[in-house]
Amino acid sequence: MNRFYSICTFLCVLYSTNVFGQDFHRADSLCKQKQYASALLAYEQVYFELSEFPDTLLSVTQQQEAKNRCILKKVYCQKAAGKFEDASRTTLRFDFTNLSDSVQYPLRHESVVCAYLANQYEDALAQLQQMKFFVKDSTLTQQEDFWEILALTQLKRYDEAKSLFKHYCERK
Repeated sequence: MNRFYSICTFLCVLYSTNVFGQDFHRADSLCKQKQYASALLAYEQVYFELSEFPDTLLSVTQQQEAKNRCILKKVYCQKAAGKFEDASRTTLRFDFTNLSDSVQYPLRHESVVCAYLANQYEDALAQLQQMKFFVKDSTLTQQEDFWEILALTQLKRYDEAKSLFKHYCERK
């Protein structure tokens, strides 16, 4: 009896893993075809399935990375559709728990960019501050000075932007 149970479990795991990959591929192809509404639903479906029916072959960290990848792809799709406010709200769903600098940097970068594109300049600065605090690799965070200068300029904080711009030009 245990042997049959093991075989059924193995086949269910294979099926669920295959479905996850197929659904993710389907969402990507919908986004490439500019069918953004359908792609957004497909990405959300993949995220839901990862949350509600975790893949037993993946570690907790791999599950987290897969969920973050779904959210990131959804953000890309929303940006392509010109829905910057929606993209900015979606970035708030990223799970940064125990992520290395190299993994969390692109996620935090998207949070900054989306907030800026949604005309949420204070939020963009707040996201930048969080990035500078949590991402310890300063070579990564220095690349964000450009976005900080833009946000400060939009907020008419010209003295701060000018000072940061001078520092930025010296490095470049």
